[in-house]
Amino acid sequence: SAFSGCSDLTSVTFGNSVKTIDEGAFYGCSSLTSIVIPNSVTSIGNNAFYSCTSIEKITFHCQEIGSWFINMESIKEVVIGDEVNCIGNYAFRGCSGFTSVTIPNSVTSIGNNAFSSCSGLTSVTIPISVTSIGDNAFSSCSGLTSVIIGNGVTSIGDKAFYECSELSSVTIGNSVKTIGGSTFYGCSSLTSMTIPNSVTSIGISAFSGCSGLTSVTIPNSVTSIGSSAFSGCSGLTSVTIPNSVTSIGDNAFSNCSGITSIIIGKGIDSIGSSAFADCESLEDLYCQAEKVPSAETNAFDNSYISYATLHVPENSINQYRRREPWSGFETIIGILDDEFNDGDRCEKPIITILANGKVKVECATEGATCVTNITASNAEPLSDGEISLNTPLIVYTVTSYATKEGYVDSEVATATFRYEKTEGDMNGDGMLNITDVIHLVNMILGQ
Repeated sequence: SAFSGCSDLTSVTFGNSVKTIDEGAFYGCSSLTSIVIPNSVTSIGNNAFYSCTSIEKITFHCQEIGSWFINMESIKEVVIGDEVNCIGNYAFRGCSGFTSVTIPNSVTSIGNNAFSSCSGLTSVTIPISVTSIGDNAFSSCSGLTSVIIGNGVTSIGDKAFYECSELSSVTIGNSVKTIGGSTFYGCSSLTSMTIPNSVTSIGISAFSGCSGLTSVTIPNSVTSIGSSAFSGCSGLTSVTIPNSVTSIGDNAFSNCSGITSIIIGKGIDSIGSSAFADCESLEDLYCQAEKVPSAETNAFDNSYISYATLHVPENSINQYRRREPWSGFETIIGILDDEFNDGDRCEKPIITILANGKVKVECATEGATCVTNITASNAEPLSDGEISLNTPLIVYTVTSYATKEGYVDSEVATATFRYEKTEGDMNGDGMLNITDVIHLVNMILGQ
């Protein structure tokens, strides 16, 4: 408590020999506005900065940021230095005063509740260096509208973006394998979601309550859809569950009142209780499995079962008619395999953001050509052929679709990313001009 009660103290600079800041060291320093935490600091005691109600800026150079500034609403600016490799549990929980944060490429993990209830935060980019996002990491960030998850992240924790009600744009990197339970629960402003083909499981209530969601793309890599995964997604009008999915959990699509068409792939083995309950607008349910999947008796309900049409493989109609709850559909008709043959359409390209600003575009359809476009949102062309950047941090949007003779063009893939290069110099020639943009386009096209 060496400086406890020093109400006139306005700023602190620590020497590089300081390793520990003791408990209550700056307790009640109500005029303190700025702090720089050096690389040497490894621990800060409880309440070290308690009642420092005027702190507006904190600069971190330490390797790990701990839970030292919880609920400090006065903080307006957070600077995370390149020395930081971990943003720990509860690091900035409840710090509602700052609106943006730049996470450097040195950071490899973001802990549980690290930014939870940071209601002023509007956008966040998770760099490629980060491999894991902890539980509740950005939960209840009510002002958050945009999230870009880098290609290094392999797991997104439970409730990571829980109740981020204004979140409307999410880009998930192609390394994510699991989307945790309730990850995007209550993100009612989300309108579309493309799940990358690296994901194998969608957790319990992962997208529950995303009432604004009108479309979702579930890739062929997913094998299971958790309980209540899409419950309450009333904006969905159709859903296609790929052949790779073997199980659909309880209430997975319950209360999706806007769905009119559901396609279930050939690989399905089991469907849980109330999986499609209260889908009152359902008109057509297609199940491509020749072997009748096991389904709980209440997997479907009377709100549509008496008038919706069940479409099943032609040679399996009798088996479906003899087995509950499938037999409850009043109308069951046969379908032929070629009705679901979508092989004549190119696969949607995969856009991968690599290190150093490089971008890779691939299509699984052999022989297909990817047509790619790029825009830089804060670059303005000038009459002399040069470009002017509003900031050194350039925001790029890449779009691509695949085309092949005799095939239908694929859906358009979109990726947005930020790339910081000194003075915008993309080709290393020491100048900023139109050739830098051309250089990036050539990288995307593989030239």
